[in-house]
Amino acid sequence: MCMFKACSLSEAGLCVLAAFPLFVHADEAPARLALQLPTVSVAASRVEKPLNETAPSVAVLEPDSPLRAPVRDIKDLVRMEPGVSVLTDPSRRGHAGYTIRGIDGNRVLMLVDGVRLPDQYKGGGGSGAIAGRDYTELDSLKSVEILKGPFSGSYGSDAIGGVVAYRTLGVEDLLAAGESRHVSVKGFAHSADRSVGGSATLAGRSEALSALVRVTHRDGQETDNRGDADLSGSQGSLRSTPNPQRWHSDNVLAKLGFKPADGHALTLTYERFRRDTDTELISSQTSAIVAQPVSDSVSRDRVSLAHAMELNLPWLKRAQWQVYWQNMLATEKARESRTGNIVRLTDNTFEQTQTGAQAQLESRFAAFNAAHSLVYGVEASRSETSRLRDRTQINANGSTSKLVAGEPFPQRNFPDSTSDRLGVFVQDEMRWDNGLSLTPGVRFDWYRMRPHTDALFNVINPNNYPIATFKDSALSPKLTAAWQVSEPLTLFAQAATGFRAPPFDDATMAFANRTYGYEVLPNANLKSERSRGLELGVKGEWTGLSLAATAFYNRYSDFLEQTLLSSRDTNGNGVPLEYQVRNVGRVNIHGLEFKGQWQFAPHWQLGSSLAWAQGDNQTTGQPQDTVDPLKWVLNLGYRGEQWGVSGYLTAVARKSRVSDPSYFRPGGYQVLDLSGYWQLSKAARVTVGVNNLFDRRYWQWSDMRGQLASDPALPRYTQPGRNLSASFEYRFL
Repeated sequence: MCMFKACSLSEAGLCVLAAFPLFVHADEAPARLALQLPTVSVAASRVEKPLNETAPSVAVLEPDSPLRAPVRDIKDLVRMEPGVSVLTDPSRRGHAGYTIRGIDGNRVLMLVDGVRLPDQYKGGGGSGAIAGRDYTELDSLKSVEILKGPFSGSYGSDAIGGVVAYRTLGVEDLLAAGESRHVSVKGFAHSADRSVGGSATLAGRSEALSALVRVTHRDGQETDNRGDADLSGSQGSLRSTPNPQRWHSDNVLAKLGFKPADGHALTLTYERFRRDTDTELISSQTSAIVAQPVSDSVSRDRVSLAHAMELNLPWLKRAQWQVYWQNMLATEKARESRTGNIVRLTDNTFEQTQTGAQAQLESRFAAFNAAHSLVYGVEASRSETSRLRDRTQINANGSTSKLVAGEPFPQRNFPDSTSDRLGVFVQDEMRWDNGLSLTPGVRFDWYRMRPHTDALFNVINPNNYPIATFKDSALSPKLTAAWQVSEPLTLFAQAATGFRAPPFDDATMAFANRTYGYEVLPNANLKSERSRGLELGVKGEWTGLSLAATAFYNRYSDFLEQTLLSSRDTNGNGVPLEYQVRNVGRVNIHGLEFKGQWQFAPHWQLGSSLAWAQGDNQTTGQPQDTVDPLKWVLNLGYRGEQWGVSGYLTAVARKSRVSDPSYFRPGGYQVLDLSGYWQLSKAARVTVGVNNLFDRRYWQWSDMRGQLASDPALPRYTQPGRNLSASFEYRFL
């Protein structure tokens, strides 16, 4: 039974399935825990294609793969993927989002089942984000596809740096031919954050109907590090161990499928994620702040209806459309106890609601001695964004005030806004018998962001700075070429463009804090960011051996950056420091990536991957700090039918190029991870992992950007020492 007074929906589902009889005979049916299907890419070309036919810059990760230790979170997911990292705030807010080849934040488009995920809102979130993009349960995913480099030619605005595409589980991923039902439970635990959790899955199908429900629940604490022991209970900036934290998350994935006729499939999807986190911000305590417990929560709901049609007409092979609604809500609550018996209460929210529709068609035909695969379609969406900040000060005599630290509350530091997007795209993959293929593509995007000012925004915009509607359009062409030089060897080349329209806050933020003497001014004259990318690659497939290498050069212009306009009061409001977001940045990033896999004996594999990149801010003449140092991963594994083991050695070079010599530059490190699985029966499997086997103390550059070398809190940013993870999955037969 549930051990809490009130069970969440996820816990209720787990409790129901726990009542199923555990003592079933594994030999009654030839069942599998998960189907082993060939790895495919969907996002790269917008149609399903074997991964070995895509460019080397495409990676497909499987969170539930038995070849690696159980995955804890998105940072864990990409820990061994060169060229990709996750920025994390270890003090409070956790993971912000992905960095791909030195580009991060909302410059990386994120999708789930083709639906764009809500935007990140960094705000004053430090190295994290007030509303990050870590709001998807990895246990509900079949795969994570990462497209490196500009992809606006396929996906429009925000794909200027790359795409991360989540693909949720479907009934077809759990049921083999001839099977009609699937019932399974899973439990997992991770010592790095002392988290435990479980999931339960029900799936079934008939000739015309199918259904799937997976519920997942997790409980955890703060993530360990290798900080020095705080024997004296150190606080504030001197604290090197994590702040005490407790969190729990729930996720529901439900799908209902209907096949009204041959070749037609309707899928209704509901997805619900929620995570609540309580943190004692000991690291923020000062001589004035006695205690500061905070509660952060994030929830995301999605409802979508998709229709896929296999038409096989002379002019139209396949068609699909999808409509969706999605909402993300992040809340921040804090109780700050100060000296003098003063209490400050914080209650902030950030919310974004999206509605959209998309349609895609695929035609296949022969012309000009080539086989053509033409993909074309349209996408339209609307995003409603709102940010409300509210604080109350309770004085020693019990009186309350809405003027806190020189700011009036409640307020909006940028107005509510409505963002409309419309995109039309077309691409044609042309293949000739001599092994040459060309794929030209182009996408036209129209974007409009309309701010809605109100009294809560005008409170902090007393000078009535103009807030304007932003409109822009862009044409994003791309060209991909592949030449199969010989049966095992293929050369690739790609030229692509990208753009990103200014987000909801960059153009409209008007914020003034007289107590601390700074203000941010809106800018009605912003332009969209632009990028151009060139990539050359090679792939080879021989018996038991695969190799892939790529070299890339990306140029970004009109980067949006917050700039200090003046260090003196120029508008007469008594605030000396004036900032504004402007198009000032020009960034060039180039690099090399390599992957290889060798099956040197039955069941044995040796693999290696490497990523090196270098970036420079052409405006300042300084290195681009968002670029990660060189990373090399070597893995050796045995995979049998009953058991398997893998070892991963990750080596990262020292970060030597930074834009400011006062920044902390973490040294290089080597980390060894081990994992293994044991197929106990046809119905049960155990997976275990030991991460950082030799208990190394190290930092990841993605978390350290801009940290001063003199900061006493540097040990707080160290990664977990030796830690264990395990999962157990059982399928009822």
